[in-house]
Amino acid sequence: MMDKYIDDNVELGLDYDYSKINKVYKGLGIPAPYNRPLTSFGFGKSWVHVLLSKRNEGKTTNVILYSLCMRKIYPKFTLCYVRQTEDMTAPKTSGSLFDVIREFKYIPKLFKDYNDVVYKSRAWYLCMRDEDGKVVDMDTSPFMRLFSCDKSDMYKSSVNVPFGDIIIFDEFIPMRGYTHPDEFIWFNDIVKTILRKRVSAHVFLVANNVDLEHRYFDELGIYSEVQALKEGEKLTCYSPIFGTPIYLEWINNDTVERVEENKRQIFQYFGFKNKKLNSIRGGGWSVREYPRVKLQDGDNLIIKNRYIQVNSGRYLKIDIYKRGKLLFAIVHDTMPPAQEDSIVYSLTSGVGIGHKLALGRSRTDAIIWGLLKKGRVFYSTNGVGSAFEQYYKDACKLV
Repeated sequence: MMDKYIDDNVELGLDYDYSKINKVYKGLGIPAPYNRPLTSFGFGKSWVHVLLSKRNEGKTTNVILYSLCMRKIYPKFTLCYVRQTEDMTAPKTSGSLFDVIREFKYIPKLFKDYNDVVYKSRAWYLCMRDEDGKVVDMDTSPFMRLFSCDKSDMYKSSVNVPFGDIIIFDEFIPMRGYTHPDEFIWFNDIVKTILRKRVSAHVFLVANNVDLEHRYFDELGIYSEVQALKEGEKLTCYSPIFGTPIYLEWINNDTVERVEENKRQIFQYFGFKNKKLNSIRGGGWSVREYPRVKLQDGDNLIIKNRYIQVNSGRYLKIDIYKRGKLLFAIVHDTMPPAQEDSIVYSLTSGVGIGHKLALGRSRTDAIIWGLLKKGRVFYSTNGVGSAFEQYYKDACKLV
């Protein structure tokens, strides 16, 4: 088959015939709730796709499987798989991504010359194994290249993936751990390095529903849409200023049978009120209940000029009150500060008397942040509490 390029320009990338790829995909007989070609996730309108779900919905496996179908039709195609850190792409970890594909023998169904994959030099190659599991033949070019955000600078001069047209950032919201303030920039550096001048690629950011306040939602400009998103909903959002279209979906693959099975398991094992269990049992985001407080007559507002810049467009205000001899803080959303005496904490270096890096260094700063350790910080909403807590964790890394 003669390769066709977008606008007949090789630099813009391959013009993929997704109807042919979908035909190959559908021929695999994938079970009902998981049988969704990638084109159903807003292709034609978006090139960036944010897929969220509770656990075990097969998001990543589906991207890999569809990519195998692309490789079947387009032998030059390469899947680019991204994680936060290099250790997350280790062979033992990334190899498990193929477990379901191996179990259902999808590779030999697609390729007559290959029946498995093998790891070599930060990449996975299609291969043929004999009855003893020994590799007897291997493709000459990798099917899947591995990348990590923490190594983004290393790739700029050394990586060339001219047909890397599916890019997946897996678990971009970590179940545990730290998201560096510059990670979104690092990830986009990787995307640009892979793309060069091409406009043929689709980028997938995939995660479980674990953190409504994750910084990526602000970076993508879809924070308000995510807050309002309900299970099973999908929509196309547009980033501020430049209007980049972003497909957003909270995947819900529940059938009647699966719902009944899940109800039984919830009843037997997970029927507790803690909302952090929502990512396991469904029915909502995993959220923590943060403490609230009602003001009383006699509570005095003694510090009202402290702010936190939690990202480029969102600010929190810390109001310090005194009740008798006891100090406590109430944190709430606010507009960017306009007063001349405002003091703003942020994770990036700033200029001006009013800027403080991370947690600051003054005695007053220590008193304010010390209230958190004493359990005397209260929040207007759970979302504010989550954003404040994440800022504090990130700031402690800089101290």
